[in-house]
Amino acid sequence: MARTKLGGGSIYFSNAEYFANIRTWLAKHQNIKLEVGVRERMNDGMRMLLGYKDENDEKERSFIRPFFQNWAEVFEHVHEVCPDVVGLEIYFPTLFLADAWDAQTFANFGKFSKLREFKVNGVALLTTVPQVWKHDLRKLKKLVLMSCHDLKHFDVLDAFVGLEALKVMYCSKVMEVPDSLSSLKALKELDLRECSGLNELPNVFHELANLEKINMMGCSQVKELPSTFGQLYKLTSLNLGYCAMLEQLPATFGNLNNSLQKLILEKCKELRELPSSLGEFSKLKMLDLEGCKMLKELPQFGASMEELEVLNINNCGVKLPPSLALCPKLIYFDARNNSSLEQKEQEIIYDGDEDALNYLQTKLVDAADVERAEAAKQSRKRHREVYSEEEFDESEED
Repeated sequence: MARTKLGGGSIYFSNAEYFANIRTWLAKHQNIKLEVGVRERMNDGMRMLLGYKDENDEKERSFIRPFFQNWAEVFEHVHEVCPDVVGLEIYFPTLFLADAWDAQTFANFGKFSKLREFKVNGVALLTTVPQVWKHDLRKLKKLVLMSCHDLKHFDVLDAFVGLEALKVMYCSKVMEVPDSLSSLKALKELDLRECSGLNELPNVFHELANLEKINMMGCSQVKELPSTFGQLYKLTSLNLGYCAMLEQLPATFGNLNNSLQKLILEKCKELRELPSSLGEFSKLKMLDLEGCKMLKELPQFGASMEELEVLNINNCGVKLPPSLALCPKLIYFDARNNSSLEQKEQEIIYDGDEDALNYLQTKLVDAADVERAEAAKQSRKRHREVYSEEEFDESEED
């Protein structure tokens, strides 16, 4: 099966005859993103679409193998039909991969001269990135290796000098990120989520001056971050959720105070302290500390914390800082199940409720700050009217 993605629609085709029939259609469209692969199961509608006569035949599960001898031949036909393809996704279930990945498989990749996006999803027996990619995929902007459960190394990064997004996700046997990461000068997004075996990061982040987003959610063996994290002056989003072994952030973390907007530390169960400089992060909009049970104290939120909109200390051990009620854009605050708070405070979920807001101001604000707190309260009301929770939606299309 191959599937083109154009706008919100998809077109499925299954054999050489289908490829020939849609050649004219493809020629009329630019910037095609193509998906090639096999599925383990097909529903009745898909079987009918692809011309399978026996809907009860569970043995026939491949969309493409009945028509092609090997995957090198598949890629040859893909190129023949769509030579200007800019995006290519390959997905295979384990069942079909005993002989799928060798040098010959990628013999035709050099023909995809315009390829900008390449995604490999669910490929078993792929333990390292093939060397041929170094020569054939030099123009890539986005590389995704997803659910490749045998992958251990991806050390050919020095060839992808124009790469802007690198996503190595759900690859549990990857234990380290190669030093060649430093060669990706144009990199804007690094996604290592659920690489649960990853235990070490190279100290080369000072070389990645354009990096804006890092997602390490579920990297449960990482104990510390390199000091060069503090030199990511364009970093806006950092997700360290479920990094269960992480004990602290680097001393240089305060250098991100003028760029970082979103910090997720959810379920960092060993995290014991936050840098005091965090209270001066002037661009920070979201701080998620849910489940950080070893954390006992939040930094004081200074006057510069005017952008904070979301604070989650659910199931956490921190006390509420008095300055919390002075944040003029705070529109969501969760302090449930917090062992250091009184019962009434634990029940607070502040999402614009007037009573909760009044309680916070009564409890936290001293006499000298009453006027400022009232101004912040009115500001929060106005800000809530234009706030969109979609800005913090974690779901992304890869």
